[in-house]
Amino acid sequence: MKKIITLSIILSMMTSSLTAFAYDKPQAADLPEKVTEQLIGKNVDKNEDGIITEEEFCNAELIQLDLDGIDSIDFLTKLKDPKYIYLSNGNISDFSPLAKFKDLETLQLSQMPQVTDISFAKDMDLLKFYIVDLEQITDEQKIEVMKFHDADIPVGFSDYIGATPIGMFEYNKLSLEIADTDIASFFDMLNDEPIQTCAEDVFGKSEGSTEYTLKLKGKEIHKGKINIAPNTPETLPDAEKQPEPQIYFSEYYSGADKVILQNNTLYKLTADKMEPVAEKVAAFDRDYTYDEEGEFTTIETILYEDGTVEINGQKLSDAEGLKFKHIGNALCVTDKGDVYAVRIEGGKFVIDLIYKGFGGFLENSSMNFLSDTGELVQIELKYKDKTTIGYQAFPTGITDVTSSYNDYFIDKNKDMWKIYRHVGSEPSVAKCAEDVVYVGYRHYSGGSTYGCVHITSDGTAYSAGTTRKVILSGELEDILDYKNRGTLYMPVTPGVAYGTTHILGDNNYYILSKDNVLCMAYKDQKASVADVKRYISPRESADGKKKYFYFLKNDNTIWRYSLEDKEYTKVSEDAAVPPSPEKVKGDLNGDGKFEVADAVLMQKWLLAVPDTKLKNWETGDFCKDGVLDVFDLCEMKKALKMSSSK
Repeated sequence: MKKIITLSIILSMMTSSLTAFAYDKPQAADLPEKVTEQLIGKNVDKNEDGIITEEEFCNAELIQLDLDGIDSIDFLTKLKDPKYIYLSNGNISDFSPLAKFKDLETLQLSQMPQVTDISFAKDMDLLKFYIVDLEQITDEQKIEVMKFHDADIPVGFSDYIGATPIGMFEYNKLSLEIADTDIASFFDMLNDEPIQTCAEDVFGKSEGSTEYTLKLKGKEIHKGKINIAPNTPETLPDAEKQPEPQIYFSEYYSGADKVILQNNTLYKLTADKMEPVAEKVAAFDRDYTYDEEGEFTTIETILYEDGTVEINGQKLSDAEGLKFKHIGNALCVTDKGDVYAVRIEGGKFVIDLIYKGFGGFLENSSMNFLSDTGELVQIELKYKDKTTIGYQAFPTGITDVTSSYNDYFIDKNKDMWKIYRHVGSEPSVAKCAEDVVYVGYRHYSGGSTYGCVHITSDGTAYSAGTTRKVILSGELEDILDYKNRGTLYMPVTPGVAYGTTHILGDNNYYILSKDNVLCMAYKDQKASVADVKRYISPRESADGKKKYFYFLKNDNTIWRYSLEDKEYTKVSEDAAVPPSPEKVKGDLNGDGKFEVADAVLMQKWLLAVPDTKLKNWETGDFCKDGVLDVFDLCEMKKALKMSSSK
């Protein structure tokens, strides 16, 4: 009997073990075999184990399939929230099951001569619909599934106009035109001329209304509206102006994208505060040097007030007895004017003396510096056995430089010189223009083209260093309606958190206008604030629930804005300043309403009843003379009587 019981227990354990084994083994999703074959090894197979599970398939965002040998696409309806679906070939003609995906961004159908109906797309909100080699689909059918978009935004913000989905027509067959470009222009704000697309982001320049026209093959297919409302940005309290902090890109010290040097302390930005990184800092520099393999390596250098230097957290081991005064361009300069170049050897940062007699750095050129006699000195790589072993310096003979850009230099005689680099050896120098007053990047040809130009004293502009004339479009800030702009997103991993383009349908951006108004749009939230000098950086709390955007005010104080709390906070004092609600006339007690209680409060205040306080005294100035008196009380009572009789 004991043996039977023991055997039963063993069998039970074996069965449990087998059951557990079967349970633990991933179960393949119920998909057509030809589908599974195409998805294995692709992005759907998240753990790359060669099995597409039901969960992996259902959560897939990107599906790319050849439908040859596949009879139905019903299996696609199991997807929870796909973003991109690309389908080709096969004999399936009914794609209406895809209409359930209301948030699908991109759909492509290619090489399907049997498809004659795309009306299912009309019920979707596609941003992009690519129809490849489906010549049987007419222009009328494509227009029928289009959704047309008007813009209704405040000044300083953007939205897209035209028709979606894009991609059904060749771009050169489309034309999108804004009637009054003084009210609104395309988001790149470089060209107000019609553009070849069916939908584009539009930017509100000034209050008013205008129209846009969408044409296909020269024929108007839609006329839409653009309404630009006034924008009243938040005004934050000013502080006593202080020295402007220096803001740098950083990866090593910030752990994200920016560090701030203020009052000789280097800070990094966290979710909701500035955290000190180093104190008694004289200067900070971010540049590049080469390692032993000749690969670029980012270096971030701190110069301390005591003359010592730290690079990427390391003190220089071979700088004993040296006191540094300047840093820049991957160089460290001593108080005696000796120039040392930084390189990497054996995984450590070391320095080599490359020049004696430092005079200063040039603002717009990085591979050179000035000597103490005013001569331009060029920096060049130094090789040994075809391996980078550091840097060397070459005097160029160019003196008295007044301005520069990259490899171009203007001297006091208005002669412009160009340096031609010869990697690893002495550069060559040539005079390339005379009577030059400016060299640098400018816009020309209607603002749509830009490049390096030089300008002579008579105002003629040339492609830099040549005799080819160009027509300038004016100063950059005269062309553009912003000082700076980019994409708002949260840097959850180290990296540069700024952008230069606004993506159709991605409503995350910031714009700093010429009149110092910062406009921020993130998802469906908008905020604007006045008197801003610079947008700095975004941050996100560890749990992802709070998002902050840092910026620098004109008084050089640093603030942050919380999307969730709709609150502005001065970082240095951590003083929250919520947006001021619109004040109701007569609302003396600050409860947002005008009623009898406000008149009673006014009467008590006029009679000097102890502890009587007015929260919004200016709302009681009915006579608009800047004084609260009995005449205001009389007008207040009249207003209350009129409102009660309605």
